[in-house]
Amino acid sequence: MLAGVLVDVSGSMKSSLQLHMKPSDQDITRAQSIFTTIMNIVNREVCFQDSYEVFVLAFGLLDVATCDLLTLLDYVQTLDLQRNGNGHENLLLLLTFIKFLNAYQYIREHVTESEAQFLFKFYSENREKLRQILEQVFFSTADRKLYGNGQKALIDLLKSNRASIAEEYVREHMTEEEAGLLYKFYSKKPDILLEFVEEFGFSASDRSHHGSGQEAIIELLSLNGAPNVKKYVRKYMSEEQAQFLFKFYSRRTKDLDKVVKDLPDICKRTYSLTNMGLFMMNMGSTFKVCDDANTVEEKATTEKVMRAIERAYDPATKHLAILVKEHVDLLIIDLKHLLRQPIVEKLRTMTRPESRTFNSTVNLLKQVTNTSSDSSKTQQSLTSAQLSALADSIEPFIYGNTPMCQALQSALHTFCSGTHKQKVLFLLSDGESTDGNPTRFAQELRKLNVLVFACILTSKNISNPRQLYYEPDPNWSKAHREMFELSTTVENSHSAMSILQEQKWDLPPAGHSRLFVQANHPDVIKEFSNIIQYMSESNDVLMNMIGRVSLDIYINAANSTFEAKEQTDLTCYAYASATVFHLAMCRIEGREDGVDKFEDIYEELINKFGCERALTEEVLRTCAPTYRLHSKEVEELGARQAINQRRPVVATFRLNQKQWDAFTTFYADAPQGVLEAKDLGLASVGDKLFGHAVVLMKCDPTSLTFINSWGTKFADKGFFRVRNQSVLNLKFYDVYWDLNDLTAKEIEAFERKSSEKGQNLIQKLPIGIKNLPYKCPECGASSPVWMFIIDFSGAKCPECDGHFKPTPMGVNVTAYTR
Repeated sequence: MLAGVLVDVSGSMKSSLQLHMKPSDQDITRAQSIFTTIMNIVNREVCFQDSYEVFVLAFGLLDVATCDLLTLLDYVQTLDLQRNGNGHENLLLLLTFIKFLNAYQYIREHVTESEAQFLFKFYSENREKLRQILEQVFFSTADRKLYGNGQKALIDLLKSNRASIAEEYVREHMTEEEAGLLYKFYSKKPDILLEFVEEFGFSASDRSHHGSGQEAIIELLSLNGAPNVKKYVRKYMSEEQAQFLFKFYSRRTKDLDKVVKDLPDICKRTYSLTNMGLFMMNMGSTFKVCDDANTVEEKATTEKVMRAIERAYDPATKHLAILVKEHVDLLIIDLKHLLRQPIVEKLRTMTRPESRTFNSTVNLLKQVTNTSSDSSKTQQSLTSAQLSALADSIEPFIYGNTPMCQALQSALHTFCSGTHKQKVLFLLSDGESTDGNPTRFAQELRKLNVLVFACILTSKNISNPRQLYYEPDPNWSKAHREMFELSTTVENSHSAMSILQEQKWDLPPAGHSRLFVQANHPDVIKEFSNIIQYMSESNDVLMNMIGRVSLDIYINAANSTFEAKEQTDLTCYAYASATVFHLAMCRIEGREDGVDKFEDIYEELINKFGCERALTEEVLRTCAPTYRLHSKEVEELGARQAINQRRPVVATFRLNQKQWDAFTTFYADAPQGVLEAKDLGLASVGDKLFGHAVVLMKCDPTSLTFINSWGTKFADKGFFRVRNQSVLNLKFYDVYWDLNDLTAKEIEAFERKSSEKGQNLIQKLPIGIKNLPYKCPECGASSPVWMFIIDFSGAKCPECDGHFKPTPMGVNVTAYTR
């Protein structure tokens, strides 16, 4: 068997990969899912032989189109990167040694911890090369001997290019290090320097038309509603300031209107005192009663003019700061490119995929994560810390374009050059190919009988990510359709598909499915990639299914199709009750009365109990018999038992207002968090309590998962987790039916479906599995698997006719009876 894994690590995957999410946000990040996918494929004890090989090709790196990911990990191993969180500190020591400490501030701000550690290890043996690179970007000792300091060098450069405002701005707003950095940048980038000068420099053309900056701003203000501003500009604005403001506002007349509005009225119209006013003020001045008219006018306007100039400077200075920031970002990109150049040569030797045995691949992943390479110590999954180490090891190289076609071409070449009978390709991407339409490779892959799994990553909210398709959704993007066309079509009756159904996946009614999935959570990717081993026709791979416990298909289907609804009034009781009534009826095969729709049940409850709250216990007790159902209050253990039997359970709780505020804040901050009692605080005696009804949908050893009626924007797409019953003082109500509630036709329909389905699908077992001996736990006799009568409720022994639930002690064939 040859398994190929193509993983997209391009820039367009940033939002999907989310490398820097906190571990508490979800179990694993999407970047780490790359390695769980690899581990799911290769870490199988039955596959630890040389005939099982894998290649892993990453595409979309910064410096090269494709790279053999396993070879890259090998290279990372030779660098001996220590993930101790000291990458920046180590790099600081190296910069200090080569006397470029002024580079540290920018490198720390723009280089991640893992990148810093990689640069430290790489350049520790190439210090002179690092010095040469930094001298191209940062103000060096040699530069200081020539220019004194960075500020002076930058001021002289900008002044020589008619940007006279530079001196004031540089001295007030730039550190010496930043000024030196920009001086080096502008010296090498005359086109970007020209952009700066055109934006703020007073050009020869400006001087030819206006004479000076003061004359230019006077003319601009006069033409825009301030004809009497001349004397104030000359008195309160320097030539450099006038040039600066003229260049900014001559291109932004809307902003200029605000400046004119701030000026005093005397600047905006012909204004003079009446003869009587002048006479009275001058007389007052003579007798020292008041100032003369000119003095009063001057005092009245000076403060307003100065304030208007100050306000005019604010947007202009901010714009200049933005431009400078853009240029700093550009030079940082240049710096990172220069630092990476020596590394590119190494990466170019890794562009072609190389096949490795499954066993050696597992060992490599364990070596990178500093765990035992002894394959006898089976480790079926990687820990969060191990996944973080693997993700960190590739971070310095990723986020380029998306050359998916080139990656597929390399994969095809690898499959063609091999002699393996079984070929599998797992494609993990966001689907946005930048080098053409990848669907042109679909036919070639089918000719080679390559089984193609396509997983498109997204950060969007998908109402049902655990779903396979036979036909494309018309609302899909071009990228989705392309990934879909690459995937292989399989029959829903394939035994591997039951694995997905046990995990509440939906299969299309057409009877066939494409191996294509949209994933917005690592669990979806993991479950999807897990079935690769079961898709093989090899008996020894199928043996991995032994020991699985089968679940009832129709029960899974009933519960998994239900999603979070959005409550618009005080009707949580109706949402919760209608949900469990509807799902309980779905579990009855061939229900004679049909299955009432959720919406119809909800409306009936509203009509009976109203929109302003109702007692949930009374609603359940009163209305359950209407649908041939029962309800009863149970403790947490009873609720968990109901969930294990695929029966959602109604739950109610009451909180005071302060606790409700804490409740909503908790899930806003940690949508996938588990609520504890300490997160809510205690209610006081006499507090007014407000009740709520929800539905318990899932439980695990450490938490309970509920579906709320506040829409998919609440918590984890409408679901929230609580540690246990005591956190919310929950009351549980189990809604169920028993055999006495079923009609004879309904019982007959259930038995017929389960028996026919079980006997039909058991015939599809490989011969090697059919003939395996199975020991009956009732009588102890061993018989071939195919002789047992299988249905959804268990198995019947051909020797003693005893009925039992298969266990891992024998060969569990119910995993195939789907």
